[in-house]
Amino acid sequence: MDVPLNAKVKCQDRVCGKVICAIINPISKLVTHIVVQEKGFIGIGRLIPVEEILESQNDQITLRCSLDEFSKFESFTENHYIGSDELLFNDQAEHHYFLFSTPDFGGAFEYEPWFEETECIPQGELGIHCGRRSMPQMAKLGRLTSS
Repeated sequence: MDVPLNAKVKCQDRVCGKVICAIINPISKLVTHIVVQEKGFIGIGRLIPVEEILESQNDQITLRCSLDEFSKFESFTENHYIGSDELLFNDQAEHHYFLFSTPDFGGAFEYEPWFEETECIPQGELGIHCGRRSMPQMAKLGRLTSS
């Protein structure tokens, strides 16, 4: 079964979102999950096992579940609050967003607390995102295959 990236996704009831990421097992090179971004303003990404795919076409994937069942799947991202009192080391700094300010050029650096977003990719697997250049051979294909 082909898994087209950026395809719209339909539950049994109606359209529920679009594919924004495919999760693959790097050893078997098969898709294990798809990430479906919900329709709407917030657009939460849901981690959907490929076993839930009923049918896959060039521009649409149909899931076995209803819209209510779809909304109960695990969220793909988690947000973590980074407080102003947390100590960050140099190797961690690249993973956080900071707003540095110096009232005058001789002042101390400060940062505002921010949120860190992490993806919930199952251990030992890889995420292939639409438009990312991390795996050029996959980007050329435009589609991935599940078992």
